[in-house]
Amino acid sequence: MAALILAGAATALGVVAADAIYKSVDAQGRVSYSTTAPVPGSAGTVEALRIRTGTEAPPVGVGQGADAGPAALPSPQQAQQALIQAKAALAQAKVHGEDDWQTTPGGQRVSTLEYDQRVTAAQEKVRELEATLERARKR
Repeated sequence: MAALILAGAATALGVVAADAIYKSVDAQGRVSYSTTAPVPGSAGTVEALRIRTGTEAPPVGVGQGADAGPAALPSPQQAQQALIQAKAALAQAKVHGEDDWQTTPGGQRVSTLEYDQRVTAAQEKVRELEATLERARKR
């Protein structure tokens, strides 16, 4: 539901993605996300979510560090918009693609280092923008 809300918010803000994420819900109500469309008839409901890739520049002042000064802070609305976009990018970063998996010598399937780094970077961006929004609201 949170991913759907983020995708809807991103769409309302005019955010466009290069790739789709497919949300499917099976007969038991289990939700899954994938970068590839499920086989027709294999899922109860399927929805293509379009969110940005995170390559767009944030509003002026966002992410310029705590010492950038009050003049560099965005408005609370700009900061909120940037945070929504970062959360959408985080949701997309968390989707495992085929290249995001590796098999250990013991046969376990685990995430790659690149996947972990991508998710960590997106999480750090969200934390940074949350702090920026808080500062923008206080000025």
